[in-house]
Amino acid sequence: MIRLREGVTFHDGTPFTADDVVFSLERVRHESSGFRALHSAVTGAEAVDDHTVHIQMSGPAPLYVQNLTNFFIMSRAWAEENNVTVPQNFAAGEENFAVRNTNGTGPYTLVERDPEVRTVMRAFDGHWDDSPAVTEIIYTPISEAATRVAALLSGEVDLVQDVPVQDIARLEQTDGVSVVTGPENRNIFFSYDMTSETLATSNTEDNPFSHPEIREAMALAIDRNAIQQVVMRGQSQPSAAPLPPFVNGWTEEMHSFDAPDIARATELVSAIYPNGFSVDLHCPNDRYLNDEAICQALVGMLGRIGMTVNLVSQTRSLHFPLIERWETDFYLLGWGVPTFDSAYVCDFIVHTS
Repeated sequence: MIRLREGVTFHDGTPFTADDVVFSLERVRHESSGFRALHSAVTGAEAVDDHTVHIQMSGPAPLYVQNLTNFFIMSRAWAEENNVTVPQNFAAGEENFAVRNTNGTGPYTLVERDPEVRTVMRAFDGHWDDSPAVTEIIYTPISEAATRVAALLSGEVDLVQDVPVQDIARLEQTDGVSVVTGPENRNIFFSYDMTSETLATSNTEDNPFSHPEIREAMALAIDRNAIQQVVMRGQSQPSAAPLPPFVNGWTEEMHSFDAPDIARATELVSAIYPNGFSVDLHCPNDRYLNDEAICQALVGMLGRIGMTVNLVSQTRSLHFPLIERWETDFYLLGWGVPTFDSAYVCDFIVHTS
């Protein structure tokens, strides 16, 4: 049973009620929803009254409260009026009215939305809480790192995210600029197809990643500490776990990894492929901090053990649909844990939907 805050309105002035929550639960569990895995234990919901929702579960689900972190409530009336009662199919490249428009209950309203160009938000006068100190937010994506820093130094922008690691020391010594650093709730990792019989981007007759020996060789070839020191300039934490140390479920044992052993890795590869093998690696170049540079480092490391890795680096708008459509054999991805519990990772990566 969930009790809702009273006196909350959507940005179009309509009241926020339990019926909107029930509708949103139905919507988020649709097969085209990217968040349905978080609600797999939900079997239904009903509005007891205007501010009370009863959610039915298939069984005990003590972590479901954490999963509500990524549960975004939509107005039933607004969704029906704009024909967005079903989430768009991102993998199929679909787009609907809700992609560029919104009707939330938060402290800011969406004024303008042009993805990858400009997003403008202004303070909502009808918000239930105190008015925010910042009355307008203009978000301008600047993919080029040097241009992003130049915009900050010139005063064109007031705040930048994902400061290039090579510029941190310089910015820390610049008058009027404050640099805030800390561990990010995200792991950057490489993923590969180990179940298909063959790979479209490999020059072998079978799937190299299906061999445990090849997977072991790759693990032994990756020098995580070198990536931390050289590529990330110390602004990363080497790990072997798919979640950060401050997430519930993390253990020291799962965090540990073997030191690189190029000789052993080369033996493992040559025992199966005496002449080595090649495969494509898909990598974004504008999504994560130094994403392309990390991929370039991996290409060199795997090249030392008999793997020829062809790097395909492209913008995130092209990269992520490949993953959604299962059209890449080997790729880089980042994964955050907004619930701060390892079940979130398992819900998406391990469990079926």
